[in-house]
Amino acid sequence: MVYSKSTPDERFAQSRAKADPLWSGSQPGATNSFVFITDTHVFHKNISRLAKLNAALAGDSFLLVGGDLTQNGASEDISAYRDWCSTLPIPVYSAIGNHDLYFDGWDHIGPVLGQSSFTLAIGKDLRVIILDSGNATLGKAQFRWLESVLATAREGCIVVVSHYPFFSTGFSEINYTDSEDSAALIRLFDRHKVRLVLSG
Repeated sequence: MVYSKSTPDERFAQSRAKADPLWSGSQPGATNSFVFITDTHVFHKNISRLAKLNAALAGDSFLLVGGDLTQNGASEDISAYRDWCSTLPIPVYSAIGNHDLYFDGWDHIGPVLGQSSFTLAIGKDLRVIILDSGNATLGKAQFRWLESVLATAREGCIVVVSHYPFFSTGFSEINYTDSEDSAALIRLFDRHKVRLVLSG
């Protein structure tokens, strides 16, 4: 598999110059009820599995997607994913994963996704942070940004979405490539009382 030549620091710098993330739709409703899915792996524009979710999302405020939106970063699959998001009755906030970066996928998904990492306040009590861990590391710039976001967050509940988990529980699972990265993030989350971390 051919990985993207982009790095987390490069994607972060490019993202800061872009508008808010696409696919977000309108602001979430008053409740903080949300659904998390991950690893949708859209391939050859096939979204039939995802379409089954549409009816199940009624009554929730928003949808979080934990990365690997596509199987290999193909532009037609990114477009199919985006088109599916536009059919949903609630806003969608998507992380990118390693599969989205295959074959220089950032060149395809970057213009569509907008920001590769971002944060949003939902109501008065919930802060959601979407991370770009597509290379199994955050990079220095994104880590500093995350520190700043957490230091200034005033919401009572903070939820972080990272495609890669911090620990692997099985032989075939992949986590952050550097255990010091994982340890630094866990210490940071503990210090700022992050309530929930969701991963692919």
